[in-house]
Amino acid sequence: MAGMPGRIQPHDLSASGSSEREDSQRSTAPILIVDDHQPSLLALESVLKPLGQTLITAKCGEEALRHILAHDFAVILMDVRMPDLDGMNTAQLIRERERSAKVPIIFLTAAPVETAEVFRAYDQGAVDFLPKPCDPHVLRSKVRVFVDLYLKEEMIRRQAALLMQRDREAFARRGEARFRALLDAMPLCVLAIRPNGMVYYWNRTVADYLGKPPGEAPESSPLEIVAPEDSDSAARLWEEALRETRPVEMQFRMRRASDGVERWHICRAVPEYDEDRVTTWIWAATDINDYHEAREEAEAANQAKDEFLATVSHELRNPLTAILGWARLLQSGSLDQVKSSRAMDVIVNNAQSQAAMIEDILDLSRAAQGKLGVQFAIVDFVQVVKAAVAAARPSAEEKSLALHEEIEGDHGYLVRGDANRLAQVVSNLLSNAIKFTPSGGSVTVGLREDNSHVELTIADTGCGIRPEFLPLIFERFHQAEAGAARISAGLGLGLSISRELVALHNGAIVAASEGEGKGAIFTVRLPLQASLEAGADAPASPVQSARSLAGIRVLLVDDDKDTRDMMLEVLTNSGAITIPAPSARAALDALRESRPDVIVSDIGMPLEDGYSLIRRIRSLSPEQGGCIPACAVTGWNSASERQRAISAGYQLHVTKPADPERLIAAIYSLAKGASAARK
Repeated sequence: MAGMPGRIQPHDLSASGSSEREDSQRSTAPILIVDDHQPSLLALESVLKPLGQTLITAKCGEEALRHILAHDFAVILMDVRMPDLDGMNTAQLIRERERSAKVPIIFLTAAPVETAEVFRAYDQGAVDFLPKPCDPHVLRSKVRVFVDLYLKEEMIRRQAALLMQRDREAFARRGEARFRALLDAMPLCVLAIRPNGMVYYWNRTVADYLGKPPGEAPESSPLEIVAPEDSDSAARLWEEALRETRPVEMQFRMRRASDGVERWHICRAVPEYDEDRVTTWIWAATDINDYHEAREEAEAANQAKDEFLATVSHELRNPLTAILGWARLLQSGSLDQVKSSRAMDVIVNNAQSQAAMIEDILDLSRAAQGKLGVQFAIVDFVQVVKAAVAAARPSAEEKSLALHEEIEGDHGYLVRGDANRLAQVVSNLLSNAIKFTPSGGSVTVGLREDNSHVELTIADTGCGIRPEFLPLIFERFHQAEAGAARISAGLGLGLSISRELVALHNGAIVAASEGEGKGAIFTVRLPLQASLEAGADAPASPVQSARSLAGIRVLLVDDDKDTRDMMLEVLTNSGAITIPAPSARAALDALRESRPDVIVSDIGMPLEDGYSLIRRIRSLSPEQGGCIPACAVTGWNSASERQRAISAGYQLHVTKPADPERLIAAIYSLAKGASAARK
């Protein structure tokens, strides 16, 4: 047959060929799920079942290894914490076996993980590291990427096998036209190559890519379809395959002639034999550009997470070092009064800094889960901005910065929002502007009305933003500088959290900069209340001042002695008559002996928690204290936790670490309300 030497003959495209194509389309990818906890196995199976793939489970590392010997897997989901043979060691054994060495592994864990353990997981070939419980949509999306790649590779192997297994007599009977029609119908790039390595045929997909007619190809190297930047690596692999007459797999980019776009392909080159002699090579390449880009994005995201974890460790240890150092000096009794006072200031400032960082991390987690809580009311945004500017002015003066305030109009700008969360946004932007502006520079805060919106601008004359980093400025885990060379402190979460908060207020936030050394401008736009549905709430103030608690009797319940002693000191200094109780039982005993005006209780306590305590108090008669107002104090700040506290019987909820002014204001409010009710 002219132009088709060797074993490349027309195939039989009868019902048998159709059946093989249908079998290929029906094939599924096997997924291995390894977890010693049966409920977790069932949950993961339920999440992945909609993918329609073959799910195989193992309850331990040894069982997983037996499955590895019996099957090839598209992806492995591996629990880290398992008895006997844990996830890390199981992964290491999987990597030592050549057939399974490249199977992608996604590690899962419900326990806190040290940074070193994350690095070790990636060393063992992990492609991702997810906390349990996993977000179903995220987990399915990640697994689907590897399933798609596995199925594409399977399709390549099946098509290559199909080309080699057809009988030469069947080719001859059905004719060359049928064979070429089959190749042209394939969504793969297929080339037929002589034993000397020269192409003599390509199908329509290759021809479309190259902008040339399909069919007979000029005697040329198959490397001509490879983009120039990948040709050297592909050439080395191809030359080795020709020399050793063995199959080879390559990844390279192909440049599309129609638009010049380069897309990644995975290619398998397979030799076809006539007895012991190679008669033809078949190249079959499929487009994997979407997977390749997703993998690069995942690798970049993992690198950003690693850098973020290192930054968290560094930033949390810095204030902790100062706190422990000065606390030990105070314990030693070697400091005079002036140094002791300085030590207390350093400890308080660093503790507040650490608390703020922890709150930022929690806000980031809440934002990722869509649980970033806001309490809406009608807010005068002018007062929010003025309060934030006043709070930032000492920091600006300390750096000799000029802080300008330019508010258009002599009226307020009412928006529907959370005053505290809006103050958090303005404070984050101001803090960044001051931090990145050198001494002698200026920061200008502008506020004006624009097309039924209020527009806040914060412009500085600082270091500016590099053009390549500007699109990432609001992304999580990204900072312009990373590692020990960072010129500024902090976790770099403020802008990401600010974007989430502004979005919750139906607003928008953008950043602009002409480049390094040319300053930056951040703009926030929020819809004015006049353009929204009218509400009856009064404007809320972003600042809540503490009151004197003189004469107010407070029952204070907390099992932690240090926390209880600290809160006792705060309340006593504010004038309250405080009755401390270390447990729910002690609180009930105290309630029988006297009637406090307000109850303040921790939630997380052993034996009987704060929820159980308040339910027991609310079951009492008014004469026994069943109607005494109560405030819950807890380390959890989610909307669901607040609602749970209110449903249990508390009137207010304060988050730990409890700000003294907020706690005092809460107690004053409860006592005043109870007093008014009695009158």
